[in-house]
Amino acid sequence: MVLDRPVSPGRRPRLVSKTSVDEFEDSFEYSDDGLYRWWYERRWADGPGLCWIGLNPSTGDTTGRPRPTLRKVVTRAKAAGLSAVTVVNLFSWRATKPADLQRAARSHDVIGHRTDEVIVEASRTSPVTLAAWGSHGRLVDRGRDVTGLLDDPLCLGVTASGEPRHPLYVAVGTELVPYRPR
Repeated sequence: MVLDRPVSPGRRPRLVSKTSVDEFEDSFEYSDDGLYRWWYERRWADGPGLCWIGLNPSTGDTTGRPRPTLRKVVTRAKAAGLSAVTVVNLFSWRATKPADLQRAARSHDVIGHRTDEVIVEASRTSPVTLAAWGSHGRLVDRGRDVTGLLDDPLCLGVTASGEPRHPLYVAVGTELVPYRPR
């Protein structure tokens, strides 16, 4: 993902790229202190990609371990003829579990100062925006706030509380439908 803005003077983004053994190129950007991940992209070809909006990045996202949810979203994007998946999140704060994110929200800015601009850019430049943050998007009403920033978001159905379902808990063949918050 390339943002249409220069890096602020004196600020160096933590951008790392690597090629994995699976013929993917993974790129990502973290805050200088490593507490936030602004975006992550998995690319397998040139061309447009799917924008996936999750809840928050995990602290284990740099371990190189298999990522079942990412694998499911990549499969869906490939089936749609897309060339990448760009992951952005409602909250850029890195936490392993939603409960960790909720605890951190009591004393930290778990959204992150760049999060909204990155979400807008990723959604604007992708032909498909997949809202997929699950039931915890209700934290500080963030899901509703972010939905207004998105270009025609789609989802895999909604939870009982009206939040877009998380891809890990949805059958691969589930059709995308327009996402409209309740």
